[in-house]
Amino acid sequence: MVSPIRILNLEDRPEDSELAQRELRRGGLSFDLARVDTGLDFAQALENFRPDVILCDYSLPELTGLEALAMAREKAPHVPVIIFTGTVSEETAVACLKAGAVDYVLKDKPIRLPAAVETALKNRREKEEKTRAEEALRESESRYRTLVDSAPDAIVTVDSGGHIRLWNAAAEDVFGYSALELVGTPLLRIIPERFHQEHARHFEARAATRQPFRRTVAVTALRSDGLEFPAEVSLSSAPGQGDVSFTAVVRDLTERLSAQKALEELSRQHELLLNSAGEGIVGLDPDGTISFANPAALSLLRRDASDLLGKALHALVAAPGRGVGRP
Repeated sequence: MVSPIRILNLEDRPEDSELAQRELRRGGLSFDLARVDTGLDFAQALENFRPDVILCDYSLPELTGLEALAMAREKAPHVPVIIFTGTVSEETAVACLKAGAVDYVLKDKPIRLPAAVETALKNRREKEEKTRAEEALRESESRYRTLVDSAPDAIVTVDSGGHIRLWNAAAEDVFGYSALELVGTPLLRIIPERFHQEHARHFEARAATRQPFRRTVAVTALRSDGLEFPAEVSLSSAPGQGDVSFTAVVRDLTERLSAQKALEELSRQHELLLNSAGEGIVGLDPDGTISFANPAALSLLRRDASDLLGKALHALVAAPGRGVGRP
């Protein structure tokens, strides 16, 4: 069941209030109407009656319509106000609309009143829905921004023109630029100059297709101090209305590649040490498969590496009638 419309009527003439009610009923509206005729009663009713719409006469003994509008804007800024009055000049009507009234209806043409009330309420609902949607969007964007800024990897969003639109806290740490310095500037600022043409070619091709994509590539990036560094970039696109945005999650590979290089060097030295040992050394996988045999072991066993590597351990056991190391 739809609740009745709460209408606050600021009107000093009871017969004019009755006129308004007759027209509203004739228009099929269900309403509760409270009439007040003083500024004090009007102020109290704004707080206690909590109207959905206000009908306000322009000429009142204690205050003018413009003064009543000012009170309504202060105490109930979201409630639409309709001036319901006798003949007024065009200048007065314009002044009321500028002061915040959503419409005005002349008392000698009250037939328009129901439609004016319905339109005012419809516009109010649409405005409230838009406000809620905008607040939800702001909240969503705030949560997204918090999530992005807490990410351990640099996150950069670029528009179809190649300009940076989002630059998170990790990007500031990785590249050495603040968001204030980079947002709105070309992405080329963080790409070494020798790669500019190649980047522009690939970027334009991706933007032109308008097809969503995801890929991970290895690139060379540029810090604010001019130093280059290796990076892994996970790219994705999100076509929108009339535009395409690209998001890059950038991970600095400097430490990883340095650790990998150190591990490879350690492995090389370890292998060199084993190969130079005078004793025969054979390495086994957890399942007993031979994975390594140094030169001393091959010489001792008189076997080639191809005879042993990848074979089971029993390959070292002499065949019947032969001794280990015998031809």
